[in-house]
Amino acid sequence: MLVFPMGKKGGLSLPDTVSSVSLPDLGFCSGLTAINVASENRCYSSVDGVLFNKNKTKLIRCPAQRSGNFSVPSSVTDFKEEAFSGCKGFATIDLSNCTGLTSLSWGLFMGCTNATITLPAGITSVGDHAFDFDGYNVDSRCQKVIVPNQTIKDLVTGSPSNFPVDRVEVQ
Repeated sequence: MLVFPMGKKGGLSLPDTVSSVSLPDLGFCSGLTAINVASENRCYSSVDGVLFNKNKTKLIRCPAQRSGNFSVPSSVTDFKEEAFSGCKGFATIDLSNCTGLTSLSWGLFMGCTNATITLPAGITSVGDHAFDFDGYNVDSRCQKVIVPNQTIKDLVTGSPSNFPVDRVEVQ
C-alpha cells in the first residue's frame, strides 16, 4: 500500500508494485499536481496525471492542482467518492462523452468552485453533496452544472443533492 504524505507538493509516481493507495491521503494533498502510474502496474493507470483503475472505467482521483479544461474519457462508468474534491483550478469538467455513466458519487465535485460541469444523458442518480460540500456553503459550490434535459436537472436540484436551480442550465 502507498501512503502519500499530506502537504506534499508536486507529482506522485506509482510504480508497478503498488496495488493499493490510501485515498484519504491523496484527497488532502492540496499541492498534488499529477498522479502518474507505471504502465506495468496491474491495478492502476493514469491519463494526463489523473488516477484511474487499470481499465479506465473508474476515475479514482484528480490532483487538486489540475487546472483548465478536462474531458473525462468516454470509458469512465464510475467515480470514487470525492474524485474531484478541491480541484479549484478547473474552468470546465466535461462528462458528456461518458455514455455508460449513470450515477454521480458523494462529494464528487465538492470544492470545484470555478468549474462548470457538463453531464451526460444517462444520469439516473446524484449523490449527496455531489456539487458542493453542503447546500448552504456557497464557497464550496461549482459555478454551474449543464444538463441535457429537465429530468437530470430535477435530479441535480432535488434531494439529496439540492444544488441551486439558478446554477443549472439545460442544453
